[in-house]
Amino acid sequence: MPKRATLPRRLAAMWFADIVGYGRLSSRNENEALELVDLFQRACRDVVGRHDGRVVKFTGDGALAEFSSTEAAVFAAFALESLFRARVAAHELSVETPRLHVGLHVGEIATGPDGDIYGDGLNLASRLQDLAAPGQVLVTEDVRRQLHQRPEFRFVPLGERSIPDSEVPIPVFSVVPSASGVAMGAVPDAEPAGWRAMHGEALRRGVYRAVAAYAGLASIVVAAVFLLLPS
Repeated sequence: MPKRATLPRRLAAMWFADIVGYGRLSSRNENEALELVDLFQRACRDVVGRHDGRVVKFTGDGALAEFSSTEAAVFAAFALESLFRARVAAHELSVETPRLHVGLHVGEIATGPDGDIYGDGLNLASRLQDLAAPGQVLVTEDVRRQLHQRPEFRFVPLGERSIPDSEVPIPVFSVVPSASGVAMGAVPDAEPAGWRAMHGEALRRGVYRAVAAYAGLASIVVAAVFLLLPS
């Protein structure tokens, strides 16, 4: 009997993210709900790519992504919420701006020939996403253990939670950028560098135009003063 081929395994950080209340939003305005999915998927591709990760697959209004770095996975989760909401606001949709929720775990995975990933850790990440409140990133003890000494992150213990298919409850934590992390600029901006460069250039041009306008006005005032002065 030929030996069954085994998939290579490796350690990776993974998260599931999706749009909170998407079904309710879709029932109100299906066209705009589909536009939300498009904005969400675009934001995922941008954010995950900038943090050296890979979008494994989209599941409608949800996404599964993997990262070789746990730190990068957490930063990407923070940036995704910010970028998604910014882009939705820019489109001025009639539906309320939705929030995302994310479940994140680090563990051993295997990659199939189709690029999909497998492993017990996927179940944990998926269940944590279901438990997360709007705008919340929930992580496991394994994630906290790797990053708890980093000043950029603050971990809030939420106690033990029962997870389907798990024999015992597991400790769950909410992770947020710490005050020192925000002050240090450790949490990256949501928008790509190219966008920031264009925005900065537009701002500089606006300043230059304003300075030129004031300079012109000043020259007119000075000329008027000289005309009015007695000779």
